[in-house]
Amino acid sequence: MNENKIKNYFNKNSNYWEKFYSESNNLVEAILIERKNIIKKFIIDNFEKNVKILDLGGGTGVMSSELILSGFQVDMIDISKNMIEQAKQNYMNLGISINENKLINEDFLSKNFNNKYDIIIALGYFEYQTNYDLNFNKIYDCLNSNGNLIFNIPIKRNLG
Repeated sequence: MNENKIKNYFNKNSNYWEKFYSESNNLVEAILIERKNIIKKFIIDNFEKNVKILDLGGGTGVMSSELILSGFQVDMIDISKNMIEQAKQNYMNLGISINENKLINEDFLSKNFNNKYDIIIALGYFEYQTNYDLNFNKIYDCLNSNGNLIFNIPIKRNLG
């Protein structure tokens, strides 16, 4: 999928996605909110607070902010400037430092990471990708040797 198409879609719809994760209006939305809660609980229950986490395609920071407030250090990357701006606002409203928890507005596949991560979360990321091999190779390059990838299988509700 064309990265400009993805960027434009999320730049236009950042407010929708912010509301989407804060309000549950139907079964699909309820399932996605529950998915977020299950992953958050899994991380809290199974990992030490000192792990380094990357939230890949983290949108408005819903998952990352909840993990940060639970004591984790989380960097978040999203291709959409508007999503990152919304995440900054959400972080400020929650008193979260963007110096300790980076918000990165770049294309994941083009970004050179200096750090390796213990956990990479990619919820709702693969729905917008066409080259899974390229993405998985990049993800594994960004993970520590014993790192963990938490992702969901793409659903039909996407741009494609």
